[in-house]
Amino acid sequence: MNEIQNTDDDEIDLVELFAALAAQKLLIAAIALVAVLLSGVYAFRIAEPEYTAETVFSVARESGPSLPSSAQGLAALAGLNVGGGENTLVFERLEGRDFILASAEPLGLYQDPVFNPALTPPGLKSRIIAGILGNELETPTAAKIDEALVSRFRERVVASETENGATELTVTHPDAERAALIANMTAERLFEAIEADELARARRQLDYFSDQLLEVQSDLDAALAAAQDFAVRSNIASEEELARKSSQLVNLRENRSTVRAQLAALDEFSAMLAGGDALSEMQVRRLQERLPVAESAEFLRTLGDDAIRGDWPRVSAEDVEVARSALSERLQRIERSIGALRKEAEQAAEEAAESTRLERDVKIEETTYELVLEQFRRADFASGFEDATGEVYSRAAPPLAPSEPRKALILALGMVLGLVSGSGIALVRMSMSGRLYTGRALRDSLSREVSVVGGQFLARLKGRGWAQLARRAAQLDDVEASEFCFSLQQQEARRIIVTALDGPRQGGGLAALLADRLPAPGERTLIFDTEGVIRGDDAGTATDLEGIRRYGLAADCDLYRIDAGDRDPGRVFLDPGFRAALPAAVADYDRVIFLLPPLRRGKFFVEALADHADALVAVARLGVARRPELDKLSLLAREASMHTYLVTQRR
Repeated sequence: MNEIQNTDDDEIDLVELFAALAAQKLLIAAIALVAVLLSGVYAFRIAEPEYTAETVFSVARESGPSLPSSAQGLAALAGLNVGGGENTLVFERLEGRDFILASAEPLGLYQDPVFNPALTPPGLKSRIIAGILGNELETPTAAKIDEALVSRFRERVVASETENGATELTVTHPDAERAALIANMTAERLFEAIEADELARARRQLDYFSDQLLEVQSDLDAALAAAQDFAVRSNIASEEELARKSSQLVNLRENRSTVRAQLAALDEFSAMLAGGDALSEMQVRRLQERLPVAESAEFLRTLGDDAIRGDWPRVSAEDVEVARSALSERLQRIERSIGALRKEAEQAAEEAAESTRLERDVKIEETTYELVLEQFRRADFASGFEDATGEVYSRAAPPLAPSEPRKALILALGMVLGLVSGSGIALVRMSMSGRLYTGRALRDSLSREVSVVGGQFLARLKGRGWAQLARRAAQLDDVEASEFCFSLQQQEARRIIVTALDGPRQGGGLAALLADRLPAPGERTLIFDTEGVIRGDDAGTATDLEGIRRYGLAADCDLYRIDAGDRDPGRVFLDPGFRAALPAAVADYDRVIFLLPPLRRGKFFVEALADHADALVAVARLGVARRPELDKLSLLAREASMHTYLVTQRR
């Protein structure tokens, strides 16, 4: 038993959907069967058979000129296509409008109603439209015939590439002989068209290489002339001259460094002689240790004979100044030589670079010339006729069995469409009827005041005779039934209304169960049956309530039932005297169980007894219960001060 909470979400309950589909499986199966039958009629009676003929061939380039990679680059720069996939060439040619129209007459397409719409009588749709508009059916013009012919040819004649790179040509036609004939003739015309294309290509290739050869030869002559002219103008071997001048420049820079070091040593001698003292051998030795250039023979010669002999005290300041003057003049001459030699070296470097560039240009032009000349020799005119060679691997033969319609596929699609359509119709019916097929959907539709009980035990409490119902209720061993009855005992329910949501005669077994389980020993129970669900075992006696008869079911259990001659409960309940006398009539009983009509006939009956009851039990069948009845039950549960239960059972 579950307490139910309100839910306002819009999530799709897949279990509810599948349960609805399962409940309407017969409808879905019927619609699917009709769809399969209609598909079979179309596949076996209406659809016109189509035959597919196939031919497999290849177009290869074997003996024609093939460009090396470098020449292909030149041709690509010139915008000339010198290579490409053979199958791509076939596909483009087959789809071309010019090829189709040129092949229409040889293939007899203008005389074939499959390709020529002018040979086909106007359809029903065209005649109806013309009749409504009051127009006469016009004969197609030549342009429209050509347009339709091209479109239909592209639809029915298709080329594809096989796994081994060959071309497969398929033709679909209602006539098997015509399909094979069109396939073979189309392949032959493709060979002819591609051969003509290759011949034109070879001619264009020869023209291209002729022009290229003249241009390259002219460029080569210009490069040679430029190199010779530069050699005459420069009149030197630029690279050797550059190396020689570079070596001289290095030597001069070394001499300059040496002279500068010697001048620095002279500055040291001048500083030592500045105080008027003569040079000592010890001072000179320390200076030479710091400046090794001071002990070189060249440096000593600049200071004179006294320095050469090592007689340092005799070296005077005048000797140092004379040496300084000589070294300064020498440094100036070296600087001028370096400047002049640098300019000559730069000029030699420029001439060497120019010479290298000219030699490279000559080499490039010679290589290009040889390449183009080689290709020109290979691209002879006769090779153009042998360039496109076609080989047929499998010629098309008239097919024995049609390829269309695919009957098994049509039947399968018909079944799928039928199942989908049937499922859609079933879901629409479910949505329109408001029926609920799962316990979850049913609980979600109730207010929180209603407690839901699983009622599969009701299937074992069927019958109309009281003896049979009482025996089955006494023998019932079910956990849910026991929990339900225990809940009613805990609520001290003594006046219980039992009704159904969707149909009559569903509460008899439940009333028998309550009469068996709820009363304590010595308590008297009354079952008030307004629907005639329970049949008494005797003739019954009249009661103080008009139209109601009393039947003794057991020593402590009685049955009140509407007379057979007055089966309308509404007339009884509308009687003010009946409602006034009812409390006194049932006052002698400890427990009263009212069996009322289903809620779909209105909630008036329950409202009439709401003041006399403290519990309401409704029975609902999944797949039959609808939202309006559930809404009525929720409203009663909110308005009335009595415990409300919903017992659910499968359909």
